[in-house]
This record gives sequence, C-alpha cells and structure tokens, in this order.
Amino acid sequence: MRPIQPSSIDSDRRTHSAVGAPTSERDYAVAGRVLRVATSGDLAQQLSAAFMQSCCFPAAESVAPEAETAIRVRSDSGAPVVPDSASIVPTPPGRWRITATERFFELSDSIVRVRPSGRPPVDVWIGTSRQARRRLSLAHVMAHAVHAALRRSGLYSFHGAGLACPQRSAGLLVAGGSGAGKSTLTLRLAQSGWRYLGDDSLLLYDTPSGVTVCGLRRPFAVREATVATLAWPRLNESLKARVPDDPDKRWVYPEDLFPGQAAPSMRPAILLFPELTGEPCSRLSDVRPADALLRLVRTRLWADGHDDPEARGCLRVLGQLARQVRSYRLMAGRDLLESPGCAADLLGPVLES
Repeated sequence: MRPIQPSSIDSDRRTHSAVGAPTSERDYAVAGRVLRVATSGDLAQQLSAAFMQSCCFPAAESVAPEAETAIRVRSDSGAPVVPDSASIVPTPPGRWRITATERFFELSDSIVRVRPSGRPPVDVWIGTSRQARRRLSLAHVMAHAVHAALRRSGLYSFHGAGLACPQRSAGLLVAGGSGAGKSTLTLRLAQSGWRYLGDDSLLLYDTPSGVTVCGLRRPFAVREATVATLAWPRLNESLKARVPDDPDKRWVYPEDLFPGQAAPSMRPAILLFPELTGEPCSRLSDVRPADALLRLVRTRLWADGHDDPEARGCLRVLGQLARQVRSYRLMAGRDLLESPGCAADLLGPVLES
C-alpha cells in the first residue's frame, strides 16, 4: 500500500457544501483525463493530499469545468447505512457489499460508495474509530476509492512493472505476484538506462494506437533480501520507511536513484512472466497469447472481485494486450541479481527484434 504522509496543498480551490461545510477541490491529470478529488473535513483533506502525492498524477494545469471522474472524501459527517440485503464479497482487510444499484467497500466504520450514475460516482466517509483512522486503514480506503473512480474512466489497475527501452517508445510489462522479481528487474533495467513507469502498480487503458500503460504508484517497494543481494550502495542509501502491510519491504523513491528517467506512458511490446529459479543463467520461453491472457486474469487485476461493467472492460483491455504483445516466461537466474547489465543484455534484443 502507498505511504501516507500528511501534507498541505496550497492551490486547493475552496467551495462550500450544501450544509455550509468548507470543501476543497483539486484536479489531477491522469492519462489525458481529469480526476477531481473533493474533500470535507481536515482529516479528509490531509489524507487525500498525501495519498495523491504518492501517485504519479500531476496537478491539472488548468481548472476543468467538468471532470471525467470524481471522488468526494468526508471526515466530518457520518456514513450512510448499507442495506442489509447487500451481498458480501470479502476483500481483505475489508469487504465489498453489493446491491442492484450501488457498491460499498467497508473497512471498520469507513465506507466507500460507488454508484453507476450520479455526481460524484465515488463517495468516501472516513470512520471515527481508532481502527478506521490507522494509517494503513486510511491508505486501503483511499486506494479502493481511487481505483474505482479510475475504472469508471477506462483506466484499469495492473499489478506489474513497466519500463521503456531508451532507444524506443515501446516498452516492457512485467506481470507477477509478490516475490516474482518485478522490483529487482525494474531496478536492474533502470540501472542500464531504461525509463521506468513503476515496479508494481500501473494503469492500463485503450487508445487508438493500442493498449497503453502509465504509472500509478510513485515509490518502489523493495525487499530487504533483494537489497542485500544486489549489493548496491546507492540503493542502501535511498531506503525509506518499511511498507506497512509488508514489513519485509522498504520504500524507495526511484527519482532519487534515476533522476530524469521516469516515463509518463508507453505502449507495451513485450510481456514477461518472471519466475525466480536460483539457476546460474536466465532464459526466456514463449507464451502463447491465450495462455498469457489466462495468466493475467488469474492475477485479478480489478479490485472489487465481482462481475461488473468495469471488470468486463478490464477483461476486454487485457485481451487486447495479450494480442498486442509478445509474451515470455522469464526464468530468472542468479545472473540477473549479480550483474547490473544482464537484464538489459537479455531483454534489449528481444524488444528490438
């Protein structure tokens, strides 16, 4: 989960809600769209500002009369009552409750409401309990709200890493669960001059030229065992706080290591499914498009865990992605850990072929 550190926003637009409570609004630029975040209450404003600061979304350069999607976050009013008839989908550490017209994510007494229509489509109420106001709980609630809002605009979260070859606009996606080697591969390729989008959390979306990817989370999450194996002094010096929901990992801000190498977006040409083997040398093997799609679907890239229009849209984009790229299994050996240039030597020719 993203790090949450309270911060102030000097350029907030302040309005007033119907009941007179001060409300702040800010627009963010995301893949050619505008995400508007409105807040009511001091905690809501601090939480939203800190969470969005940890995302790869810059503030919109001009005020948009209409935002493509919007979120409203409140910490100064009570949440609505969720209907008892709502079906339950466990999504640890919380759960989704689903009715015919609305979806609710519950974590302690915090609630995220997603509606198919209405303004805004996503509402957040921050609970008052001690559990609800823990830093990790707040981060989970904001993540579910942001992901739900972005899906409404055809932007789908992708659990993987993304990089662009220095000589080309096309790039590389690395898909896999925790411990598959995504961060290790991202760090090694960035060391060789590749531009990075993220090591674990990206957004997929459709464009006239094909499926495109942009970054979602700014910091990398790197295992301490990986840091020790890479034996890279600059990486050790750049380590930040531990990741709250995975204490074996530490936050790293890639701009500290690779200034000027962030890529705003890229069109994937290669899709990798890495597996750490412990063997001396790394190797690649082909994956058919149909098998690549099955592997992607198994990762459950959408957050609600149930069948809805956004999930179907995600499946459509994943199918396009599987047809667009060449897919490979990467049996990652010790050479990727021991040699900074090994990953680039192995993957550069594949991307250029």
